[in-house]
Amino acid sequence: MLKYLIKRILIAIPTLIGITLITFSTMALSPGDPAMIAAQANGKISNSMSRETYQLMRKEMLLDKPIMLRYWYWLAGHPATYAQDGITELNPTRPKGILNLDFGISLGNDRRPVAEKIFGEKSFWQSRFWATMSLAFLAIGSSLLLAVPIGIIQAVKQDSLFDKSSSTFFYAMYSVPSYVLALPLILVFSIKLGWLPFQGMKSEHFAELSLSGKALDLLKHYILIAFCSSYGAWAYYSRFVRQNMLEVLRQDYIRTARAKGLSERKIIIKHAFRNTLIPLATLMGMILPAIVGGSVILETIFSWPGMGRLMYDSILIRDYNTVMALTVITAFLVLLGTLLADLSYSIIDPRVKYE
Repeated sequence: MLKYLIKRILIAIPTLIGITLITFSTMALSPGDPAMIAAQANGKISNSMSRETYQLMRKEMLLDKPIMLRYWYWLAGHPATYAQDGITELNPTRPKGILNLDFGISLGNDRRPVAEKIFGEKSFWQSRFWATMSLAFLAIGSSLLLAVPIGIIQAVKQDSLFDKSSSTFFYAMYSVPSYVLALPLILVFSIKLGWLPFQGMKSEHFAELSLSGKALDLLKHYILIAFCSSYGAWAYYSRFVRQNMLEVLRQDYIRTARAKGLSERKIIIKHAFRNTLIPLATLMGMILPAIVGGSVILETIFSWPGMGRLMYDSILIRDYNTVMALTVITAFLVLLGTLLADLSYSIIDPRVKYE
């Protein structure tokens, strides 16, 4: 097990480097100048010192360096200080590099540390990271609680009215992108009926509410965006469980178990479903990074204060440091999810050995 774990970690390192290199190059070569965007946002581009300010901002953001050198500075850190460069009046900070666990300073107007913007300055529970991860955990939990039992029932009652109607319904759901369904849901439940809020994570008067009122307010804000994040997974995983269960139920050992007089419930849960867990675990290992990676559009639509919304805003202003930090976090979640899925095989099936 330990040897296998070390091997997977060693493979993950060049994978991460490759992902970050491609993302950094794509951002650097895309149209737009973050220094110009920042200067315009600050209103400095129109005064007599705009050209000098612009050049200083480009130097501060390391935009005067070649792309590969800038990537190396982001990866391993910059050897110099701004005091040596003579532009201490802008009070910038050189990046220490991702290898030193430093995401650098945001290139946006706030000039805050990127880690602070993602993980929160005062409270982790109010951070963008937690806003996205709590949504992802809710989506995963609902997917497991709904998709797995429905898939099992569909397989046991193959070609029944429930199987045909639920399969048709889930096919229809899966064919509609989440960001498309989000708009009519907002129109009906938020604007027309006024039942559910659709902007932000909590109400403006949240601090004045009681403990139960705060819980209810959070629940109302989560419902629409959590449903849009997870209904595609419900459809896909229920169908996946159904197909795998049907294959297992046709096996000889299932017929033997029935011949021995075992109860149908015990055959389905202990013998049939357990043998569908390995392929299901492989898919479940990818659901977390898939939800996090696909949160950009939904969080923007719902004004959700998470990493997806931060990614969208950072791309607009060409905030390379923030975009790269979010890319690293998402890539890490992908690699972690696949690793945990692989390690879970030995728990599901003791016959699986790691070499």
